[in-house]
Amino acid sequence: MKITEENFIKQLKHKNEKAMEYVITTYGWLVKSIVSAKLKSLPNDQEDCMNEIFWAVWLHVECYQKEKGSFENWIAGVAKYKCIDYYRKHGKNNLDENIDNVSIAARETAEDSIRQIWLEEEFEKLISCLSEVDKEVFRKYFWEEKEIEVVSHETGIKKANLYNHLSKGKKKIRRMFG
Repeated sequence: MKITEENFIKQLKHKNEKAMEYVITTYGWLVKSIVSAKLKSLPNDQEDCMNEIFWAVWLHVECYQKEKGSFENWIAGVAKYKCIDYYRKHGKNNLDENIDNVSIAARETAEDSIRQIWLEEEFEKLISCLSEVDKEVFRKYFWEEKEIEVVSHETGIKKANLYNHLSKGKKKIRRMFG
């Protein structure tokens, strides 16, 4: 059976490994972006965290409810919260670093800065097809990770309208970038 956008969730719930491969191929970039941003101080642990995220998706796909939002948003939420959990578990170990590791951390910070700049450039390319209002909404909501109420207050756009901006913007981005 060929796994497609229309059947991958059903197949994932039936524990079809091909469906998991589809999820990794289709949404891996999103998970990697979130993990890179959230765990930039733990670059050596990012791959392990990504594995934990995909494992959680495999085990808990039944929790996904289409009525509440897209799979893309759901997996992004799973990734975000797994990163928080992962940092709580593993980030504390990095607090007691040896002085020899300080110079390495400084080099990693430079690499993280470059990665952050690259991610920001990629994000800007992604939203380049949107109107200025939609770009502002996307930056505040997705890049700055502000709550919808805060974005509404800062932009003067009602919450219901913000959801419309986000939904239409995502559709436009999907059409432009496949």
